[in-house]
Amino acid sequence: MKIRINALAGIAIAATAALGLSACGSGSSPAASSSADASKGEITVYNAQHESLTKEWVDAFTAETGIKVTLRQGDDTEMSNQIVQEGAASPADVFLTENSPAMAQVENAGLFADVNKDTVAQVPAEFLEGGGTVLAVGRSAMNLAQLMQLPVSSHLTEKTPDGSVRPLPSEKFYVPGSILRVAVDTTAPIAHGITNPVDVFFDNSPVFELAPDAGLKGVRPVAWFDSPKPLRSGWAYGQGYLDGGVQVVDATVGAGKLYLFGPEITFRAQPHGTFKFLFNGIYLAARKAAAAPGTASR
Repeated sequence: MKIRINALAGIAIAATAALGLSACGSGSSPAASSSADASKGEITVYNAQHESLTKEWVDAFTAETGIKVTLRQGDDTEMSNQIVQEGAASPADVFLTENSPAMAQVENAGLFADVNKDTVAQVPAEFLEGGGTVLAVGRSAMNLAQLMQLPVSSHLTEKTPDGSVRPLPSEKFYVPGSILRVAVDTTAPIAHGITNPVDVFFDNSPVFELAPDAGLKGVRPVAWFDSPKPLRSGWAYGQGYLDGGVQVVDATVGAGKLYLFGPEITFRAQPHGTFKFLFNGIYLAARKAAAAPGTASR
């Protein structure tokens, strides 16, 4: 078993359980089978979200598809620990969570698999290219950047002796639930009203690396780490690796806009000063949609 994290977790996709969830499959061929094959009429969801809300989604999904959904309820840490303990034998087909640490734990255990091509094919690129706006936060931002084939990769990597690139191990880099300082390009519309520098809430969040030709492809940094010691509150092991990494990206995709946010800008305890990133994104999307009927935002 490998849980296949949805590249668009956080925005609705009808393909994977119609819920915008993380789905799973077997290790060698995630698209072909899983511990509970949906083609046989049943999937298992490990749910760390509000049970009553998830049940509404599940009931609607089952009514539409005929696929039975078994829910296992618990908090983020409980569910991620259980998945890691179960390993390849886990019956989980979907892990529904919003918090990066739980996702990181399962990912570091090698239990997430890629989104299968059939699912990706159902994501309408026309939405962005036709003038839509997408705000992607946390791990879903990195996944969406890769899905849209943007010149964006992870900044938190290292080269191995054989020349390959791998994610930084937790023995070298670990920054849970801390306040970090970033520099901001305040001329960017998405950063309107935000001070430079500004403090962000970072919880093992993704850090972006833009390719040298990113600007030519309409992808620009809006906020980034400009110091090897950005820690303001909390603790940050290996914080020097953050220097130069990007935290907010403004990407033009066709006629649309894709905003990538590494920090947890929607988290309840994040600094109030950076709520404006979210509000600006919503405002810009609504203004654009109003000016061009037929487009939408997510």
